Parts: sequence; C-alpha cells; structure tokens
Amino acid sequence: MKRVGRPGPPPEAKRTIKIDIQYQGTNYVGWQRQAKGKSVQGLVEGALSKIANEKITLFSASRTDAGVHALQQVASFSLQKSKTPSQAFVEGTNTLLPEDIRILQAEEMDLHFFAPEAKEKTYRYFIQTGAIPLVFIRAYAWHIPSRFNHPLRLSAMDEGSRQLLGTYDFSAFRSGAATTQTSVRTVLNVKWGEGPLGLIYFEVTAEGFLKYMVRNIVGTLVEVGQGKRKPEDVRLILESKQRSKAGPTAPPNGLFLWSVTY
Repeated sequence: MKRVGRPGPPPEAKRTIKIDIQYQGTNYVGWQRQAKGKSVQGLVEGALSKIANEKITLFSASRTDAGVHALQQVASFSLQKSKTPSQAFVEGTNTLLPEDIRILQAEEMDLHFFAPEAKEKTYRYFIQTGAIPLVFIRAYAWHIPSRFNHPLRLSAMDEGSRQLLGTYDFSAFRSGAATTQTSVRTVLNVKWGEGPLGLIYFEVTAEGFLKYMVRNIVGTLVEVGQGKRKPEDVRLILESKQRSKAGPTAPPNGLFLWSVTY
C-alpha cells in the first residue's frame, strides 16, 4: 500500500530494484549518509551507480546507527535508463564494495515498491557474560562480567521484556530529539535466548522503532537481570514517557538488524 507523504518513483523511472544487504557496522558512521565519515548507504550507492551507469539513491527499511550491524538490511532504488540485469547488482556491486559489506540478492519489483514500508522489523542484541571478554566476538556482543560467576537472571529479563508487548508511547526508550511524527510504536514479539560461548540474546519484533529504542530497552533489561530493578518496573518506566527513568544505552556493537518482512 502506498504511504501518504512518502516519495513515489520519479516520473521518468522505468524499473524498481529491491536489494538485501549484509554488513558489519564497526567501521561506519551508520547506514545513512553523513556530512563526515563513511556510511554504508554512501558506499553502496556509489558502487550501484557505477554498475548501473546512472546515479542511484537508496531508500532503506531501517537506519542503523554507527557500529550497528545488519544480517538483513533491505533497500530499494529506481532506474531511469539502465538495463543492467538484477544479478549484476549482486555480483558486480560486490566487487566494488569493502569485504564488510555485501549485497545478498537483487530483485526486480513493482515500480511502486518502497523499502521503508516494511511490515515488520526484527532486531537481535547479543550479550556475552563471563569473567573475561572473548577476543573474537568482542565486535558483536556487549560484555557484562558475571558477578561471582552468577549470570544475568534471564527469567527476570524475560518477564520485564514482556511488559513492552503492545502499542505504547515509547518516549522513555528514545534518545535524542524526535525525528518522527509520533513516539507510538507497536511491539509484536520479544524473546530471550542462549547461545554458545556464554552468549545470550534479546530479540524484538515491531512495526517500527525509535532512535536508540532497542539499545535503551536492553540497557534497562540488563539492570533487571542484575537485580537493580524489578521486572514490573519496566511498565512503570514505559508509562512515565521519561528517558531519565530508563536504564543506560547499551553499546552499538551487540545490535543486529536481523530481518525485515513485507
């Protein structure tokens, strides 16, 4: 469905291409182009433009912040004259990109397809417990030393996270100035899981997210897991609509844009 107020394809557009992108965000200022620093969007647009032989502007499903990774980012772009086959936007573009950014697939879409109009987005945040941070996963997880070899209380964190299910004003978990018309978001699913090497993860699916929303939620839930807050405090924080009531912002390296659904 076409969203009111969003840009449609240019009148001269002949094709719309959807691409799935994977990247390690460590070396970038984030997805979105910035006045200074390397962005994922800027590098991908530059590579695509060379393959298409025309200027490409990408519209993405999510704007990940500096240091945040993506297992599946989705973007779309319009073509005015290029007849380049879709597969060339995978194979050709990848030869022009650094090794920490990859186009996974490219697909010809209806002319009016617009990547920001995703139905659902899922993020995962990884946490490593244990006395010493593991060298090879430090770029992908927040290390929280276990107190006296006791891990975070997953049951309490799970109970706290379930206070967020539903449609609410998430101002208490938003950082920075408002960049959207409303702070109301709908959280569809949450879960905690355990993996190898002392890793645990928090997964959240929503129709959309606010700036730093997932990282602020994780920082708060970690305090619940540490016994600094009660699980029911999460609902009180949510209802307060005050950022000062919530916990710290978790570092970006543990966060992944995990999947996008249309």
